[in-house]
Amino acid sequence: MPYKITSVVLGLYALIGLAVCYFYNFTDWLSLFVAVLSYALLPALGAYWTWQKVRVGMLTAALYFVFQSIRRVSPESFLPHIAPISLSFPLGDFTSGNGLLIDVFAIAMVVILLTLQAKAKH
Repeated sequence: MPYKITSVVLGLYALIGLAVCYFYNFTDWLSLFVAVLSYALLPALGAYWTWQKVRVGMLTAALYFVFQSIRRVSPESFLPHIAPISLSFPLGDFTSGNGLLIDVFAIAMVVILLTLQAKAKH
């Protein structure tokens, strides 16, 4: 049951990520491609692999969320500092438009995926 719940959450994350990429005004195709890859495709694959209980796939999804757990906010960032589902708190001084976002949702997903992947089949 925890695999299915986690898989559904990852699937929702991927669908919301696809919608965010669709409605966000990307100025170039490379940023759009990287955003769709990171916000929609990787979580969708993670959802499928978690549903199938594939350890390598869950580890890949966990690594994705490790990289999403701390995001730098800056006007000159390649990708916007968006996340489809985010429970973030700021760290640093945002008066100049710079700082860090610590995402509790992403950290929780890492812990859940690593716990499930320790129990999964090879």
